[in-house]
Amino acid sequence: MSKVSKSLLGLSFISVLGLGLAGCASGTSAQSGSDSSDKSKTITVVFYPNESAKSFAGSRTAIKKAVEKATGKTVKLQTTTDYNVAIQAIASGKAQVAYMGANGYIQAHHKSKDVVPFAAQSDAKGTLKDATYNSYLMVQQKDAKKYEENGKYSIKNVKGKKMSYVSNSSTSGFLVPTAEISREFNIKTSDQDKLTQSGQFFSKVLYGGSHQGSAVNLIKGDAKRPILQQSTLRWFTPRLSR
Repeated sequence: MSKVSKSLLGLSFISVLGLGLAGCASGTSAQSGSDSSDKSKTITVVFYPNESAKSFAGSRTAIKKAVEKATGKTVKLQTTTDYNVAIQAIASGKAQVAYMGANGYIQAHHKSKDVVPFAAQSDAKGTLKDATYNSYLMVQQKDAKKYEENGKYSIKNVKGKKMSYVSNSSTSGFLVPTAEISREFNIKTSDQDKLTQSGQFFSKVLYGGSHQGSAVNLIKGDAKRPILQQSTLRWFTPRLSR
């Protein structure tokens, strides 16, 4: 068993509809002259921090090749270390395509109505039925018993603990967990800000900036439970096993 399996345990929330591609319909229209002409020959695809990791290089290259084949244009890949950078890039038109989740798309579309979804990740059968991923609430192995109820893991004991979210632009690392915690504790929409403020529902609230960063907060002991998604667990295992 790997060290990450020994030291961390996760409670899965609900499956989230898979990630997709969003495009900016007229993001380069404000450009003029030769600069506009040059940019029209290139498509920039921007990625979230999680998908910017080295382990996702193959996936990014596959998207690059697919877009180049479909458009006949040169594709430039832009990796990021901050969700807001990716959202601002697609909303401002500096990037023409973004690989993002639902929450980030909503924020980008709010900034610019030109940002629209045009493709979604499919399952092995080419459908959306099983094109989902899970949001996980992780805890240290030594603390696992504190979150058991009738032989199963529960979130009923998370109040008053330290929490590390990913980013308030993350679907699986913020939107889903806050919705599920609000449902479990009957927190009204008007009171959900308490979930993001230290000393309110949680004793301390941190943001990892990425799924990997949130996991680091847990490993270092800065947070008792971070929010992660499935791909992050695959990314983190070999690094903790070395």
